[in-house]
Amino acid sequence: MFNGLGTATHVVESAKSDIVIFMGQTMWSLGLGHQRMHDGEETSRHIPSSLINDSILSTHVHRGGTAVSAIIGLRWK
Repeated sequence: MFNGLGTATHVVESAKSDIVIFMGQTMWSLGLGHQRMHDGEETSRHIPSSLINDSILSTHVHRGGTAVSAIIGLRWK
């Protein structure tokens, strides 16, 4: 498990086409994409797809014109 997830401060819509959302802070951003089954069908789950050494608010990470959501709590299942 990525130990730094507990320090993530925001979630943004991704500026990258293959990533759905990014979560992170000013030093890193974790990209999450849709999980796909063997037949290519997408599930409702998001899985880690990319880890970038860049701010969550960078134009390379955050899609311009979309909301920035603060993370107020994390829960693991």
